[in-house]
Amino acid sequence: MSKLNLSTSNFTTGIMVTLMGGFIFALGFGVIPVDPPEINVPRWLIAVFGGMFVLAGLWTMLRTAVKAESAAAGWMNFAFALLVLAALSALCLWIAFGASDQMFTNSSGNIVDPKFVPVNPTVGRVFFGLFGFLLSGVTLAVAYLHGRKLLQKKDPAGG
Repeated sequence: MSKLNLSTSNFTTGIMVTLMGGFIFALGFGVIPVDPPEINVPRWLIAVFGGMFVLAGLWTMLRTAVKAESAAAGWMNFAFALLVLAALSALCLWIAFGASDQMFTNSSGNIVDPKFVPVNPTVGRVFFGLFGFLLSGVTLAVAYLHGRKLLQKKDPAGG
């Protein structure tokens, strides 16, 4: 029975997530053509969404190459986490305050027979707005608290 090489598995997963995000990122910048009437959001928002997956995939791949206890790993995790949190905040806040018409639905039923019931757009915008502000606050708190901790930390390897 062969052993699973976790670092190879993580690296492969990182490649797949990066490629998936790259596809969405390319849609956002128009590299892959899409019929404009089918898109109800700005292209930059699609690129941000794809960029989150690219970042997560790169993060997964790089974590296999960097020692977990090193200062470089701490800064790398800090940077990638902040970028992903900021992207999620931007997505939520655009959904809440973006200029386009939003349609929010509530799903009920089951996996075989799902039913989607429209919900008042104000309720959806308030929900995403509150979550976007909360996530923005978490992002700022992580930036301040974890950044301060990293600046005070001494690397035992000297780097």
